[in-house]
Amino acid sequence: MTTEQPATWDQILDDPVGYGHSEADAERIRGERTIGQVATLLHGRGQDSAAALMLDVQALTYQYRSSGGWGDSDEEIVAVLDVESYLLPRFTEERTSEIKSALDVIRDHESAAEVDYIRIREVLPTVGEGWREALMRDLAAEQPNNQARKVRLEPGRIAEDGLFLTNNEEHRVYAVLRDIQRDLTPGDTILIAPLPGARTRDMTLTPDFLIAYRGRVGVIEVDGPKHHGRFGADAQRDRLLQNAGVRLVAHILVEDLRSRESVETLVRDFLRRLIAP
Repeated sequence: MTTEQPATWDQILDDPVGYGHSEADAERIRGERTIGQVATLLHGRGQDSAAALMLDVQALTYQYRSSGGWGDSDEEIVAVLDVESYLLPRFTEERTSEIKSALDVIRDHESAAEVDYIRIREVLPTVGEGWREALMRDLAAEQPNNQARKVRLEPGRIAEDGLFLTNNEEHRVYAVLRDIQRDLTPGDTILIAPLPGARTRDMTLTPDFLIAYRGRVGVIEVDGPKHHGRFGADAQRDRLLQNAGVRLVAHILVEDLRSRESVETLVRDFLRRLIAP
């Protein structure tokens, strides 16, 4: 029995409709491919600070603006990089210049004109109908201590024990970890840190769970569909954590968290491997 292979990016870009994708899908894939090419080219040049910044770029698009006065047909080409608000100060003039240089090489290979400049743009927060009430509660409440600022205004967010969790799957993992923690003796406890802000060289990370148990530190990542096709970026983040002393980084797929039993099996296996000799 043969399994049909998923379409490659090149195939989708050549014929989006034929492979069941919209033109918007094709533009997103084209932007993601360019982001990856820029990051890889920068890394090959030894410009790892700029390469690391590209890992957190969520989208790359182009804007075309008139550069002259009335009747002037010349256009400026602006490359727009969408990033989280807290990342804006890291895109310094030096880093942005390095990124532009790499992007110009890629556009030259595509027989496209060089960009005139790069614009770093904040991504829009996701809010629901009750955003006013949610914001008032957050402003009035004590700030959570796990630095999970980016999830506060998202609809359906989950708060437990004064900590924020992004989704139901993370909540299931947290519930199992907390139950295991509760059943241990005070001298044999687990530290559970959901969505902690962590800084490594050239990059700020937010792992889903940072776990400390019996003198060992590990990380659990709950991977949803957005991680498909981002294995290279995930592997680089894993290496950064391990180089900093994190013993084990485990990736759990959301489709494996359907039942309480499956969650408990995966979490206990993680803890067993974390403290193994």
